[in-house]
Amino acid sequence: MRGKIWSALVCVAFLGVELGIAWAQSVPQLINYQGRLTNSTGQPLNGVNVDLTFAFYSAETSGTLYLSVLQPNVAMTKGIYNVLIGSGTITPGAESTLFAVFQNHSEVWMGVKVDADPEMTPRSRISSTPYSMSGENANTCNTAVTAATATTSLSVDTDWLKDLDLDGDGHYKPVSANTPNDDCDDGDPNIYPGKTDTCGDGIDSNCRNGDCYHAGTYDTPGEAQNSYVSGTYAYVADGESGLQIINISSPYAPALAGTHYITGANYGSVYVSGSYAYVAAASYGLLVLDISNPAAPSLVGTYDTPGSAYDVQVVGNYAYVADYWSSLKIIDVSNPAAPVMISTCSTPGYAYDVDVSGSYAYIADYEWGLSICNVSNPAAPTLVGTYNTPGYAWGVDTSGNYAYVTDDTFGLQIIDVSNPSAPTLAGNYDTPGRAIKVFASGNYAFVTDWGFGLQIIDVFSPASPTLAGTYNTPGTAIGIYVSGAYSYVGDYTSGLQIIYTPTPP
Repeated sequence: MRGKIWSALVCVAFLGVELGIAWAQSVPQLINYQGRLTNSTGQPLNGVNVDLTFAFYSAETSGTLYLSVLQPNVAMTKGIYNVLIGSGTITPGAESTLFAVFQNHSEVWMGVKVDADPEMTPRSRISSTPYSMSGENANTCNTAVTAATATTSLSVDTDWLKDLDLDGDGHYKPVSANTPNDDCDDGDPNIYPGKTDTCGDGIDSNCRNGDCYHAGTYDTPGEAQNSYVSGTYAYVADGESGLQIINISSPYAPALAGTHYITGANYGSVYVSGSYAYVAAASYGLLVLDISNPAAPSLVGTYDTPGSAYDVQVVGNYAYVADYWSSLKIIDVSNPAAPVMISTCSTPGYAYDVDVSGSYAYIADYEWGLSICNVSNPAAPTLVGTYNTPGYAWGVDTSGNYAYVTDDTFGLQIIDVSNPSAPTLAGNYDTPGRAIKVFASGNYAFVTDWGFGLQIIDVFSPASPTLAGTYNTPGTAIGIYVSGAYSYVGDYTSGLQIIYTPTPP
């Protein structure tokens, strides 16, 4: 069900007393173990229980099995878990107690299994000194265990909890005395009532299924703009540095897979369909790249549009290109090696962005706001409606009966397009910066807000949208793509920023 699962340990293992003294003082023969568990995509497990088996060996690989301990039904909260190894079922090997393992052997390696999955690698080496800790796999760990005064209990320095305070503001909320969560000081309606979920600040009134935080960064060589996620790759339009193909199989450790560029071309937007990436490359028009091998993308076709290609979306055999002063161009790409323009839908403004849904293409038309073209017949599109927003429309995405338009300093405009011939304003949300691009997902609109990073707007009630979350990226937030629990932000000179942004079902 979870696929292959791996664990990144937060604080590995504590033997809280010196053997030979503390055991004689009736201290429980237990190891206090905290860890962090993610699934194969790097997403922390949350709200589930798993069986964990801890096995102790004489070597890092193979070796003699001293014993194993099954700890059943361990709760996962935002990826964090806490167990007392030894309180579960012990299966003897060469030894029958944890005490004997550490009394009789100077070198002990511990392996961990999740449910019926294979044992994770590598094993961790642990020892039995009063201040024992193996931190090789820890994200960060600042822990000491004090045994000098131990009699029948352990005295543990809880400084390690600070590691869960991601932004260092001193706020984090333990779910229970032994099970902390990740930098979220709420869950109580009396704590900071009415506050919005500012990602990572831990002082919110509603964590939205988990406080969001930075997962990973890939610092592209150019100016990261728009991106598209398909499978385990993020395709990033990186300005004059071309297309950067990033392996995101682990969002916490993105890595370059391949790249493509044409000298002088400005790669501004990308759309992936099948084995091809379609790039809007400004004055170079539409580029078609074969990405069947992400490590070696190759140019297979081009179409030099008359304007400046700023955005592209592919539906079936057609590429819809927002071509700035030349309006919307519809290009037949049934033969990727020989694209052919078949029609134009003339709009009153400057086409910056396009989203195709059903029989209609919705165009962010700069100073003219939203323009709507009927494209049921791609060879003969017609302009059927417009809505003049108060600002400059940079981006558009649609969901259901609504078009979400990013309108520069006027924030997010929500347009009712249930009647495409007569669009009307449903609501708006004034973001703090310059709203550039938008991605609609479920009840949320994810907005890149220039110097104010990512703004997450709850649009469940389109007439009264509210701020659900923010994450202030280090650069200038331009492009946005949401896939699963992660938001991929093209942050211009700060590359691709990957933000963990969980939302309720």
